[in-house]
Amino acid sequence: MALIKIAKEDSLKVKNLNSLAIEQINNEPQQSFLYAEQALKLSQKLNYKRGMAVSYHNLGYANFVQANYPATLEYWLLGLKLKEEMGDKKGSSALLGNIGNVYRAQKDYAKALDYYFGALKIKEELKDKNGIAIWLSNIGIVYSSKAGELKDKNEKNDNYKKALVYYMKALNIAKELGDKSKIAALHGNIGIIYSDQGDMSTDKTTKESNYNKALNHLIQALKIGEELEDENRVAIQLGNIGGIYTELHRYKEAEDHLLRALQKCDELGATDYTMQFEEALSDLYEQTKDHEKALEHYKKYTVVKDSIFNEENTKKSTRLEMNFEFEKQATLTAAIAAEHSAKQKVIIWSVAISLFLTFGIAVVIFRSLRITRKQKHLIELAHTEISEQKKLVDEQRTVVEVKNKEITDSILYAKRIQDALITSESYIERTLKRMQNKK
Repeated sequence: MALIKIAKEDSLKVKNLNSLAIEQINNEPQQSFLYAEQALKLSQKLNYKRGMAVSYHNLGYANFVQANYPATLEYWLLGLKLKEEMGDKKGSSALLGNIGNVYRAQKDYAKALDYYFGALKIKEELKDKNGIAIWLSNIGIVYSSKAGELKDKNEKNDNYKKALVYYMKALNIAKELGDKSKIAALHGNIGIIYSDQGDMSTDKTTKESNYNKALNHLIQALKIGEELEDENRVAIQLGNIGGIYTELHRYKEAEDHLLRALQKCDELGATDYTMQFEEALSDLYEQTKDHEKALEHYKKYTVVKDSIFNEENTKKSTRLEMNFEFEKQATLTAAIAAEHSAKQKVIIWSVAISLFLTFGIAVVIFRSLRITRKQKHLIELAHTEISEQKKLVDEQRTVVEVKNKEITDSILYAKRIQDALITSESYIERTLKRMQNKK
């Protein structure tokens, strides 16, 4: 880590950070997240798309192992977008499949199937037989898981039949490829389905037929597990076979396989399977009327059960099927549902349109305010001019009134003079007439 801190900030450093993230992803998911986050920031700075895609995958997977599914989908959606931009069909297929894994873990089987079929389609286009086998197998797991939760027997049986169809297709491809690990896993899953169908059967002949089919596939899975020295698979199949022998009333063989399974589980520290097989052994002894041993193993079952469910520091985990394939390569990321993507686009466009409308309204308001201010200014100017004109008119009117008064006064004065003159003339005329008469 010290070398990483002083390393040159280039694509090589991004690769090293993502490698550290992958190494820590299962044991220390929080530390893995930090490495992937650093790788993402540097990739963005360098505009290094491939590094960004790997970082998004690692960030998503670090959240997946902690069952933080919303964050997982968010990161894998970003990774998918980059893969599509780069034209990476292989990566896109793996991402679609991984998204299917997320929905399957949440028991949203319809969406899980949509993504698995999308991943399968691309693998078929690429003629990638290994990839085809993986997603066929996962489609089988979905139908099997769904069947296990259904109550209606017809629907349950219909989903089991669909699961068998896809498992068988995957098994044929695995055999063609010579992939023993996949072959063993598929035999085991097929065996479990036949066992479940045997449990459902009411007809004795059909029940035994299903149990024998289950036994055949489980024994093949056990044999390959022993060849591969896969102790975990050996322990599981020994216990599963012991359970089938019990149903077939082959108690000695059942006891032998269950005891061997418990021994393997004890060596491996596989407490989950220890709990299951202790309960199965208790049921076996109950059927054979060995009540003392039945009680002994039931008590062991209870102790293990309590230790599992009451342990305060037990990390929350998601238990997956035995053949739950997860492509962990650094180049793989995932996509969110098309529905979610569409919703995001609608939201983005809605926000964009809202912002555009808001901006438009703001422009209109601004322009209106400018026009209003301008009009107000013009009105104020006009008002000022009118006021000044009115003042001038008032002043002129005052001048006129003064002049008029002066003229009127002059006229009145003249009239008085005239009147006075007229009076004098009349007086003179009367006086002259008197003087003539005297003569």
